[in-house]
Amino acid sequence: MTPPSPAPPARILFVTGTDTAAGKTVLTTLLVRYLRASGVRALAVKPFCSGGTDDLRALARVQDHELSIAQIAPWRFARPLAPMVAGGRGRRAIRLETVVAHVRTMASRGDCLLVEGCGGVRVPLAAGVFVVDLIAALRCPTVVVARNQLGVINHSLLTLEALKRRGVRRLALVLMGKEEGDSSCATNSGVLKRLARPAGVFCVGFLGRNPLSVSTMETNCRKCKKTLAQILDSVKLLPLRQRGLRVEKRS
Repeated sequence: MTPPSPAPPARILFVTGTDTAAGKTVLTTLLVRYLRASGVRALAVKPFCSGGTDDLRALARVQDHELSIAQIAPWRFARPLAPMVAGGRGRRAIRLETVVAHVRTMASRGDCLLVEGCGGVRVPLAAGVFVVDLIAALRCPTVVVARNQLGVINHSLLTLEALKRRGVRRLALVLMGKEEGDSSCATNSGVLKRLARPAGVFCVGFLGRNPLSVSTMETNCRKCKKTLAQILDSVKLLPLRQRGLRVEKRS
């Protein structure tokens, strides 16, 4: 008897970064806003949140508060520390299987779920457990967000390599623009397009000093519409083809 094929992975897209404050929340909210405007019921979570909660409020707004703050971020810590450290101080154990179960439950509530990580892929969640382990357990496509500045080539390639070693194949890299760029900004994307293959490389320009405000987000979503579609198409997020979402091809 032929063994049954494994169940397909949940319709999940993970958004990680090369570092903290790389622009993960900004990109996640834009992707959710674009998907929902296109008729896809996209939801978003950020399972681990250390420090302020502005990011969580932005994620709640962009999905019309379909998920509560507690559902978006079940593991919240007052101090801006790695989850392993913050959880240890609060004597709150973090178990990978519990995180995976929560993410899959939230994914079942919509057409697709975006999961925003914390910091980069080697941020420790618990002893011996890192963000990259969560991504590997979810078996989902992943978008890496990086600041377009000097050093981004090294940071991006190391992050992509770590993900590839764990079997992640559907990858995209997004370079986020800064208000004042350095001399490397004009060449970083070209170099990475050659070196990061087969991952797609995309650029999002500077989006203002308060990109998570409601009015700014709407403007930025319209401005970045083509790029957002290309990012989603490059990682082949499952519901897009199923629902006939029109995706503009890269020029």
